Amino acid sequence: MPQLTIYLDIVSPFAYLLFSRLLTSPLLAYTTIKPIFLGGLMKAASNQPPLAVPLKGKYIFHDLRRQAERYKIPLLASGMPQPFPQNTLFAMRALAAIEDQQEMRAAMKLLFDAFWVQGRKVSEEATVRTVLGLVGGVETGKAVLERNTREALEQGAFGVPWCVATRDDGEKDVFWGFDRMADVAGFLGLPWEEPSYNGSRL
Repeated sequence: MPQLTIYLDIVSPFAYLLFSRLLTSPLLAYTTIKPIFLGGLMKAASNQPPLAVPLKGKYIFHDLRRQAERYKIPLLASGMPQPFPQNTLFAMRALAAIEDQQEMRAAMKLLFDAFWVQGRKVSEEATVRTVLGLVGGVETGKAVLERNTREALEQGAFGVPWCVATRDDGEKDVFWGFDRMADVAGFLGLPWEEPSYNGSRL
């Protein structure tokens, strides 16, 4: 059976777009989502945040609004939560502590929505606890998050969403970005629908 592993952090706008589309896609049945800490990954990969280049950051959020409109994905009117970026270490540890994939995806959706739709401060532990209804600690998630982040780096990741696709015959390939899901599906021999873009300007 084809297998797809996707590494995500809720701070990434394009991880949010990919996750939102994935939830209603046939690909979901073949997918394992692994929470990582993007800040740690980028540091280890010697990568720089897009906002380090002002014009690049401006374009990214223009494109985010455009893609959200195209795929009918809910998004803050401003397109960007404030402040941005935010430290998601506690949030990602909380997600990594959830062993069951279905439960973890449900929790991840709550946090994605809290950040990208409601504009809540997911950098704050109290916010994360409220959103997830979390009472206990997230100590078990620390080691899992570190392992997932290290694993993503070993798979060549320098950002998210990072996808590792493995076909039935064992052949593997990697893909970076929300806009590569049609390629992922094609590689795995699975369907992926793309709506047409009407070219409306935001």
